[in-house]
Amino acid sequence: MDEKRRLPVPARWRTADAENEFFVILWEGNGDAGACLRVYPPEQMESLINRIKTMSTSDPAAVALRRNIGENCEPVTTEHLANAAGLLSTQQVKLAGAVEWFEIWNPDRHKIVREQDSKQTPESNKLI
Repeated sequence: MDEKRRLPVPARWRTADAENEFFVILWEGNGDAGACLRVYPPEQMESLINRIKTMSTSDPAAVALRRNIGENCEPVTTEHLANAAGLLSTQQVKLAGAVEWFEIWNPDRHKIVREQDSKQTPESNKLI
């Protein structure tokens, strides 16, 4: 990040339409690693919201997801989201691609989540 807390987005992660904003969600479901910022392009955000709308409102996990998205989603990065993700305490950040979105991590938190992920890899491979 630069001194104004701006972050250049790699070209391959940008949308074709420069006028589109990204949607940023404070994503807290990372176990011991803590929160990160999950960044969705508009079409992926629309898809995510459409999937959430089909979830049962009697399912506690679906309700928790709706609340997380509703409370922690912004069309632009705001300081409170960056602070909660541990980004204001560092000049360095880690961008991590995740197929449909990318995540912005505090480097120390990213190391923790990668360690957690490495324990999941054999199970994750069964998904494909």
